[in-house]
Amino acid sequence: MHEGDHPAPVVDTISDSADASEVSSVNTMANVRNFLRAKFTKKNLSTMGMSLFLSYGFVSNINSAAMMGWIWAKYVKDTGLSPFIGWQPPFVTPKFLAYYGAIYITLGSLLRPVRAAIATGLSPVFNRVIEGLQSKFKFNKATAVFTVIFMGNVVFTCAWLLFNLRVACWAFGVPLTLPVV
Repeated sequence: MHEGDHPAPVVDTISDSADASEVSSVNTMANVRNFLRAKFTKKNLSTMGMSLFLSYGFVSNINSAAMMGWIWAKYVKDTGLSPFIGWQPPFVTPKFLAYYGAIYITLGSLLRPVRAAIATGLSPVFNRVIEGLQSKFKFNKATAVFTVIFMGNVVFTCAWLLFNLRVACWAFGVPLTLPVV
């Protein structure tokens, strides 16, 4: 390049040689980015308030419980032992904690934007549930929020964990229960 020459401008288009799947994936990613930019504004986030907080907690618990069930079954398959060591802390073996920690740090971190997007989509549902509890059962807002937290973040999460444990143990061909080490 000579002095005074300017580099060619970067064109933000796809070449004619790109196949349809490349074009489709670029368009899909652009649509996702635009959707997220439109949803994650300060105004929208403040409007969603408590329901966004509750929905993110719910989605995170569902994600963690699913990972826990599948990691549990993988641990049993690899070691032939139960990760559960009793009713005193730490409750599970250090090796199982290493399994879970490794997956949570890697896969869990990669899934964080997905959890945020799902939580944003679920936020209006949580808001309607809270409003429904207030109108149908005459709960005050605190009682309605507590009910949503208890039912979603405790009862449903425990049921989801047990479901994932059962399916994962079946998929890995390992028993659901083993003697405690």
